[in-house]
Amino acid sequence: MILGRELEQEELSSLFTRSRSGEGGTLAVVGDPGMGKTTLLDWAAMTAPDYGVTAFMVEGRESESDLPFVVLSDLLRPLEGRLNSLPGPQKAALQTALALSEAPAGDRLAINAAVLRLLGDYAAEEPLLILIDDYQWLDTATKDVVDFIARRSQTAGVGVVITTRGLLPPEHGGEVVVLGPLSESSATALVGEIAKKRPRTARRILDLAAGNPLALVELPRVLEGVEVTAGLEGPVSVTASLQGAFGSHLERLSDRCRLALLCVAEEGTAEVSALNPVWDRLGLAMADLREAFSSELIAEDGATLKFRHPLVRSVAHMTADPVELRRVHLAIAETVDDPDRRAWHLAAATAGRDESVALALEGVADRALARGAAAPAAAAFRRAAELTGVGATRSRRLTAAARAAHRAGNMDLTVALIGQARAEGGNGPMDPDLLLLEADIRMRSGDSAGAYATLRMEAAQIAKSSPQRAATMLLVASKFRVHRLEATEALHEVEQALQLVPEDKLEVLHLTALAMAQTMAGDERARSSARTAATEAIAAPHGHIHSLGIGWPLIWLEEYELASAFIERSVKIQREGGFFAYLPQALLPLAELEFRTGRWDDARLHAAEALHLFEELSQPAEAAFASALLARVEAAFGNEASSRLHARVALEAEVRSELKLATAMARGALGFLELGLSNYQPAAEHLEESRSLCERGGSDPWLFPVDADLVDALVRLGDRDQAMLIAKSLTTRGEAMGRRSAMAVGHRAIGLASDEEDFRDPFETALAIQEGLPTPFELARTELAYGERLRRAKKREEARRHLRRALEIFEGLGAAYWIERTRSELELSGETLQQPRSVASLTRQERQVAKIVARGATNREAAATLFVNPKTIEYHLGNVYRKLGVRSRTELANALRNEQRTWTDPFQEN
Repeated sequence: MILGRELEQEELSSLFTRSRSGEGGTLAVVGDPGMGKTTLLDWAAMTAPDYGVTAFMVEGRESESDLPFVVLSDLLRPLEGRLNSLPGPQKAALQTALALSEAPAGDRLAINAAVLRLLGDYAAEEPLLILIDDYQWLDTATKDVVDFIARRSQTAGVGVVITTRGLLPPEHGGEVVVLGPLSESSATALVGEIAKKRPRTARRILDLAAGNPLALVELPRVLEGVEVTAGLEGPVSVTASLQGAFGSHLERLSDRCRLALLCVAEEGTAEVSALNPVWDRLGLAMADLREAFSSELIAEDGATLKFRHPLVRSVAHMTADPVELRRVHLAIAETVDDPDRRAWHLAAATAGRDESVALALEGVADRALARGAAAPAAAAFRRAAELTGVGATRSRRLTAAARAAHRAGNMDLTVALIGQARAEGGNGPMDPDLLLLEADIRMRSGDSAGAYATLRMEAAQIAKSSPQRAATMLLVASKFRVHRLEATEALHEVEQALQLVPEDKLEVLHLTALAMAQTMAGDERARSSARTAATEAIAAPHGHIHSLGIGWPLIWLEEYELASAFIERSVKIQREGGFFAYLPQALLPLAELEFRTGRWDDARLHAAEALHLFEELSQPAEAAFASALLARVEAAFGNEASSRLHARVALEAEVRSELKLATAMARGALGFLELGLSNYQPAAEHLEESRSLCERGGSDPWLFPVDADLVDALVRLGDRDQAMLIAKSLTTRGEAMGRRSAMAVGHRAIGLASDEEDFRDPFETALAIQEGLPTPFELARTELAYGERLRRAKKREEARRHLRRALEIFEGLGAAYWIERTRSELELSGETLQQPRSVASLTRQERQVAKIVARGATNREAAATLFVNPKTIEYHLGNVYRKLGVRSRTELANALRNEQRTWTDPFQEN
């Protein structure tokens, strides 16, 4: 953060240079009203062409902050001709948001991605700088898009400058300049001649302005002709002094001029063509603004009128007589064509209750939801409720407002609206939808137990009158048991819920809950349930939204082929169809599937993307799970610091929520990491804790899995008896559930724990099973363990055969610690090895691009994955080819396959 006033133009000049070179970046300029933020942006807009940079400048307007995407529409107006270049779903989502189409609403992340791609593609052809004034007045839908772009401006190659009052905008990873007051010498120079002729007046101006440039300009006009005497009051706040300055100007205007100026302040667009009919209805004309023009409060800017400073508009609104203010809004409502603007102006013109205006606002809310703008919809529903008399209609509108606020991610507002809706309902039964909404809020805020208890109680009360709703409540409640690893109770509660639903009425939701609970509990019916759920979901129009609940059971049951078909189909539908809110729920099991089947680079990329999308969507429980998965993946690659960081994030998140699912997985990941580091005692402690968390609630430890790692640690600690008990239990459970990987790993564990004479058969059995499975890492671990036992048994030549194969697989995966252990074993067996290659010469961005392109992605596909433009991909790929000495994607893939991997999360926002 930069404090002061001397560096802002220097920072902007640097951003011009970065934008011109395709690097982009974000700069936030923060300061009180009058500190020069708008002046700075005006300077940037004029100066950008000197650097060969195109600047798009827009501003937030307080009077339009409830109209969804209104500023985004202004921003993208020069690019409307490029909308056809977007992928179909993104184009449809953005067109709907901009009211250019009446297609179904797109997901907000689809809209964000579409805007980022549109701006990035433009910046790839011509350097681009986005200037956004008065961020605090942006409509909430546009603000969400701006935040998304600002956090990714560097990778998109777009420069972004945001000005805002007071509070900082959300973290964007760029620079922040806080405009502080002018120095005493600079302020005195700005006051000028007054300091020479009337020093006491100048001193009063300096005290009141407190270094605010606009105040220093305005206050001399207020105090003109007034000599200051002793006994002055102490300094007042800057904002108050500015309001006083502008207010004094307004007080000097005639009544007709003030009313005409108020029309400009409230109309929003400030277009003369729109203001003329408003003035006409009030018996006014533009000529009535003559005094405002003379006072330089307002000026003509082409076909629009522009206030000298945004605070003039604010003060005009704040000092207006309430009756006059309502007259103005009514006149605007009677002349405007847009139904949303008309409804909001009618609402502002209404002092009491009015059902016709409330109905109009409901229409505003419905249209906002159709455009994917949930926050403006919540505001419209809420205002509609305020205009409604007490009763069921008011409660319904408050409930609709709560749902919209929840969809927008505003949890505080959702809670407030739920409370208001509850109060309207009195002592009567609470709306089931509101109950489910409240339960979700409570779970997100850490009160999972309270939400669970409420849902169970309410479900019991409506079970007879609304059995389907009651079943839904019970299934939502059962998620609490799932996240606490209480599989036995979860299964019992799911079965209880399904008793309320006729067998011929079972939906994908019901089948998914049953498959999840049965799989976690180790129920032998789980495989059939999971297959049925997947089949029904594939056939259902929206079955892809259940990817989290179906994908995990399929993976845990080792139904890898069906899991791949279902999950990859879900990801494809969600990416192409714009269902970005559901995308992380599919990416997470996809990452687990890829990790188990040896596609580690893909696993890490997709787990990281899932994590950041969960964070964007405010889903902390799922984000903790993604962090725990990343901890294990990073441990496999040998990235200790990253693994520990992700594990700590998962553990801290679940401490707050009092859940256990991610805790068990994170403990398992830490145990796996310590095992790779040969720290066997801490490994065993982490793994035993993970196993205990599972077993206490009746969950199968193989889900994560920890048993095989624990056996490995216990054997190396000399506790063969306990290791053998766990190994045999693993084999038995694997046979009962038909899990071939579990059976194979169980036999390997038995081989590790066996006496010197009895180890061959278990290892041979394990290898025979694993030869037919798509799990290369576990196969390599078996080869390594077998080779270690053979070397200690003096069977060096036979040992080398198994160790060589293990090394080949580990190197292909990039399993650093396991490579090191296998190389050591080979050297002890008499093998002479060459030094391994590395990708240390590649930069962070080059490694990211190389990994994605090596999988077969085109430059455009890689650009979409990393939220950059294709030109950036082309640049980095050229460097990769040069540094690695390859000439094609095939050679690149071959080169990476044999190298040890080091990687940085491309979705981590610095």
